[in-house]
Amino acid sequence: MFFFLIPLQVHFLRKGRQAFFNSLAISFGVILIVKIIASRGTSLSQAGPFLLTEGFILSVLMIGLLLVNTKNDLPYLKQIPGRLIALIAATAGTGLLSVPLILYLKQNKIFTQALALNFETLSTYLNTTFGQGEIIKQFFQADELRLLSGIVFFRSYLFYYFLLLCFSWWAGSKIGARSLRRKANFIRLIDFKIPDHYIWPLIGSLALILINTIVNLGVLQYLAWNVLLVVAFLFGLEGIGIMRHFFDRYKLPRGLRITLGILLIILALSPRINVIVLILIPGLGVSEIWLKYRTRERSENTP
Repeated sequence: MFFFLIPLQVHFLRKGRQAFFNSLAISFGVILIVKIIASRGTSLSQAGPFLLTEGFILSVLMIGLLLVNTKNDLPYLKQIPGRLIALIAATAGTGLLSVPLILYLKQNKIFTQALALNFETLSTYLNTTFGQGEIIKQFFQADELRLLSGIVFFRSYLFYYFLLLCFSWWAGSKIGARSLRRKANFIRLIDFKIPDHYIWPLIGSLALILINTIVNLGVLQYLAWNVLLVVAFLFGLEGIGIMRHFFDRYKLPRGLRITLGILLIILALSPRINVIVLILIPGLGVSEIWLKYRTRERSENTP
């Protein structure tokens, strides 16, 4: 469902702005009608919170894609930093708009009861499947699962929105350009670099997270986690670009590059080790603020 933005982005590149606006409106209407039809037989008071939530998700995703394409009159130009600013602005706007919805859902008995029932079902399944000891059974209690899920969700939901919007825009632009037999002139990953001042949101969010270990910052801690994940992801892309640069510099064979890439993915998915990998790669990107790896290499190779 969430990848419906990709064909919309393709349509924008193929047909232009006005057709894109029409597609957004039609897609929103069709999806909403399908959801309403699917909820027939359920009273509005019962279906309302869920329809409102789904309508909100659709709206912020479409508005985000619209914002990213607002100044996209020349879709094949290099996209940084303008598109990056638009993506971050869309994510920040979604965060602000989500606050009233979250407060409403927390007070809505139908929504909270349905959520509690889902966690009770999940708890029963997990205890039946994996619950072999008292410690495990205690961990799989519905209240514990709900608390843990809530923490994970609020710490990362804006980050996942950012990722989804990025991927949808990138994939749609890539497919759309190919369908027109053109090349989407994105900046290459090997050349990807975010502005140095992005280090300040990274430092600020880390500081707030550390302070939260001493004093409960409430909602502010969730904002800090989302900012940290977004900025770390961007520095991580820069870190991968630096690695690609060194691969090219030392002329590593394609087979060895693929092997190293697979090994990196395995390490990133391995418990405990993944934390080190997920810190080192963004750390490599951060280090380029002071150690200009790619600029220095290019200047040395310039006759």
